[in-house]
Amino acid sequence: MFYLVFTALAPVKYEVIVYTGDKFGAGTNANVFIVLYGENGDTGKRELKQSMRDLFERKQIDKFTFEAVDLGLYTLSVLIILHLYLFDLAQNK
Repeated sequence: MFYLVFTALAPVKYEVIVYTGDKFGAGTNANVFIVLYGENGDTGKRELKQSMRDLFERKQIDKFTFEAVDLGLYTLSVLIILHLYLFDLAQNK
C-alpha cells in the first residue's frame, strides 16, 4: 500500500523595512528586488515597489509587506537585487 501525505505551509505576512543612508549620493532609482530564504524554502524574487511613491531616497525609510509560505524562524537570510540602468552622461548634454 502507498500513502501520500501533504503538509500545507500556512502563509505568513512578512514586513521588509529598508533604511536608506544619509550620505551624499545615497539612494537609487533602480528596480529593487528581494528574495527571503529559510529552512522551508524561499519567496522567489519579489519587487519592492509601491505606487505613487518615490522609493529609496536619501534618509528615507520604506516599508513593504507581502505574504509567502512560512520560511522558518531561525535560518532566514536575505538577498537583495538591484537592477541598475546606466547611461553615458556625456551623450545626454
